[in-house]
Amino acid sequence: MTFYQKKLRKAMSQLRVSSHSLYVETGRYTRQRIDRSQRYCTFCISQDTEDEFHFVIKCPIYEHIRKKCIKHYYIRRPSMPNVIELMISCNRTVIKNLSTYICQAFEIRNSLIVT
Repeated sequence: MTFYQKKLRKAMSQLRVSSHSLYVETGRYTRQRIDRSQRYCTFCISQDTEDEFHFVIKCPIYEHIRKKCIKHYYIRRPSMPNVIELMISCNRTVIKNLSTYICQAFEIRNSLIVT
C-alpha cells in the first residue's frame, strides 16, 4: 500500500469514526462546552453546524473538490440518507473518490485554521 493510499484510508476512517477536528466534535471538549446547535462552521456564512453532513455535502468552501469527486446524485438534493449511502458504499470507485474528497477537504480546512 502506497503512502497516498494510507493517507486516503486514514482520512476516510477519521470521518467515519468521528476522530476528526470538525467543530461538532471539538466543540464538545472545549473548556466551556458549546451546545451542539451552536457549533457553526467558521469557514462559510451558512450558520450550519459543522458536522460530517455539512463537511461532505454542503459547505461551499469545498464545492470545487466536491464537484470533481462526488457524483451529482449525492449532492443534488442534500440529505443525511445520501451521505450514509455514500459512506457505506461498497463500490471501490465511489469510496476512492470520497476518500480523495475528504483528504483534500481536510487539507484545505487545516490550511484555513489560524493557530
